[in-house]
Amino acid sequence: MNSYYAFIKTIETGSFTKAAEELGYTQSAISQMVHSLEEELSTTLILRSRKGLTLTPDGEEFLPYIRKIYHSHRELTEKHKEMEGLQSGLIRIGTFSSVTCHWIPGLIKDFKELYPIVHFELHQGNYTEISNWIKEGSVDFGFVNSNVSDLTTIPLQKDEMVAVMPVDHPLTSFTEVSLEELLKDPYILLDEGSDT
Repeated sequence: MNSYYAFIKTIETGSFTKAAEELGYTQSAISQMVHSLEEELSTTLILRSRKGLTLTPDGEEFLPYIRKIYHSHRELTEKHKEMEGLQSGLIRIGTFSSVTCHWIPGLIKDFKELYPIVHFELHQGNYTEISNWIKEGSVDFGFVNSNVSDLTTIPLQKDEMVAVMPVDHPLTSFTEVSLEELLKDPYILLDEGSDT
């Protein structure tokens, strides 16, 4: 599985050196792991050039399968630990900046008091990315907009949608404004995913 993760991490970081730093290996060891995976699959997965690393067409084809195998292996390992009664493991969470800053630290602190050996891996993205990570198994769960139809969701917080406008704007005299009213003027929308 190490060669699979070395390949995934090399693509994610765009560099053998950065992948080595994150995984605690030498750059040479990461390169050898990726090479052994290429030999196993009888193809070239990564093109190396002065501009950096790019996936070959075969690399593009194999990447989703390699990710699935790697994540399934991790789930199997976690299940094995759970069945042995070990209260250790890794929890992978898909999150976005405001949740990472305001909720996660307190939740992790409380959880670690009960299960000190459990580790956390945070993947930060937008709603769309987090939904995709959940579907492909890159994270165990994530914080998403409740409008996601093809995932099981549990509402945790209801957030108020607000518009910020100049003091002299005609709509400031209302306590509530419809989206239709807001659409009559130019506006700036935060880029937090395609469904917000």
